[in-house]
Amino acid sequence: LGRLAFAPGADASAKARYPGKILSMARNVGDTVKAGEGLARIESNESLQTYTVSAPIGGVIVERTGSVG
Repeated sequence: LGRLAFAPGADASAKARYPGKILSMARNVGDTVKAGEGLARIESNESLQTYTVSAPIGGVIVERTGSVG
């Protein structure tokens, strides 16, 4: 779903655990987030249950690769 940077040259990716539809995205490029903060809501293709993708680290969002729908 995106990439976060917390120190020069260091980053982490936030990815969905299961394939599915992105229902909402709470943050944009340039936004500051804390570790564990919700980034997106996903509806699983298999179970149709929703879950949250959270920021693995605190930092600034430097790339957003997913979109709603």
